Order: sequence, then structure tokens, then C-alpha cells
Amino acid sequence: MNNTNRVVSNKEFDERVKAVTTKHLRAIHERLHDLTALKLSWEDKRKTPNQSSPHSKASQRIPVDIVVFDTATLLNKLGIDYEFDFWYALLRGFSDPVFDRLSIDHMCDDNGIPVAAEGILSKIRRLSDEFENSYDDLSVFLGKILREEWFGESNKHVEDLLGVFFSCEDIRIELYAQVIAFYSIILGVSSELLAVVVLIHEQAHAYTMAGFDISGNRGRLLCSYYDKYVIEGLAQYYTEAVCGQLENSITGVSDAFFKLRAGQREPYTDYQQWMGSGVFDHERVRKELMLYRGSVSSLEPALW
Repeated sequence: MNNTNRVVSNKEFDERVKAVTTKHLRAIHERLHDLTALKLSWEDKRKTPNQSSPHSKASQRIPVDIVVFDTATLLNKLGIDYEFDFWYALLRGFSDPVFDRLSIDHMCDDNGIPVAAEGILSKIRRLSDEFENSYDDLSVFLGKILREEWFGESNKHVEDLLGVFFSCEDIRIELYAQVIAFYSIILGVSSELLAVVVLIHEQAHAYTMAGFDISGNRGRLLCSYYDKYVIEGLAQYYTEAVCGQLENSITGVSDAFFKLRAGQREPYTDYQQWMGSGVFDHERVRKELMLYRGSVSSLEPALW
């Protein structure tokens, strides 16, 4: 069946955007805490919250924001009726390490971008100068994509198209609801399940990079250079593990993870080499994680 001309209504797209929530956050925290023996909050009575820093022993729980971009004005300016068409043109026309779109794009029968989508993408590119001179969330997001700067080295955040973990002064997580909604349609999964996968992945970054150990220490990964293969590998390892553990209560979450991973490549798939026969070895990974957190300058710990 040719799905190239399929129309995704604004109602359906909006419903998928609204389904992106954080209602499973507590269960995710419990699983990641058990697997890593780390926690995201620490209270030191000798310090007050306004005296804390990323490396201190005083911290509040890391906030999670669901970001919904205000696309209405832009879509009107571009003359686009359906928001899905906007994201389809934008994300189909962008190449990055997160997704191999040629293998996961079920909306198109060939490896080319349909003429209509190419036309929309051309319109978006013509507005690129406006994005560079604007600082609203949508302009910054579009500017990164059009300049293909998504994976520049940063000591401020760990990001992909679906979500971001800000890993320095203002430590927080953002999930991009419209991007999640778009890829849920492409992958043929519910947006709620895909949102759970993304949330687990970003929370795994939070635990591995910002989690407190039993002594109240966070290690040296915050505001530091890090190896993306290790950082993304750890997040993917724990995401797969937690999805498997939550499958009975959140049916289909593992399937959503594997469908997402099928369209990804390095550094998101490299962690599978750590697992050898495919069997999880959580204690071994946890021990290597703790070693890596304490010595960022060493790029070749035993496990990786």
C-alpha cells in the first residue's frame, strides 16, 4: 500500500502531542535507582538550595518539561495546512546520527523526499535568517536542524531531536512533544509509549551523569567533556533494561524502544557490543559507570 499521500489530520496530530506526558516518571525513577544505586536528590543540612552548584551535595529533584512549540504563526506564514506535513518535510530533509530515515520512513515508498515535502523544506530554509536572529524556543530548534549543528560538542547538554538533558548549571530535562508525535506515526507506535522511551533515556542521562552516590558525590561528568559513545551507550543500556522491566505494566514499551533503535545508528547502537550474548549484567555496568564518573579523562574504561 502506498502511504506517500497519507494525510495526518491536525486533530490526530494534536491528540498524539497531548499524549506525551510524564505520568510514568515515578516507576522510571524506581527502576533507575535500583539499577544504578544512584539518586537524583540529596539534602545536606549544612547547605541551603541557593548555595548549591552542580557538584555540591545539595540538590532538588531534576525537573522535566514537556515542550510544545508554538508553530501556528510559522505554519500560517509558510501556507501549510497540516502540522504533520511541516515536521515531515523538516525531519525527512535532515540527516543526523539519531535516525537513519531511509530505513524507518514508512511514509514514502522510495528513498527520495516527495516533491511536496521538498517544497515545504525549501520554504523553511528561506526563513533560516529569521531563525538565526530570533531566540524563541522554536527558532532555536529549527536553526540547529537547518545548520546541522545538533551534535556539536557541548558541556551544557546532551541532546537529540526527541529530548534534551541539560547537564550543567540549569540541570533539567526537556521532551519535544511534536517531534515525539511525528516519529510515533512514522514508527507505528503510540506517542505515549514513545514518550516513555524518550523519558527513560533522558532520565538515564540524569542518573548516570548527575546522580548522587551513597556519599553524596556526583562524579565529574557534569559540565565536562565526555565521550558520546559512553554517555549514549549508558543511556541506551539502561533504557532497554527499564523498558523490559516495565513491559508488564506499560505494555508495548519495549516494542517502541526496539522500533526506535532500529532506525538509529552509532553512538546509539554501539552499547550492544558491551552485552556480548545479549544478557544484561547490571552489576558489571554499574561498577564501570562509577569508575567512569570518577575519571572523565580516561576514555577507555575496561567495559567500553
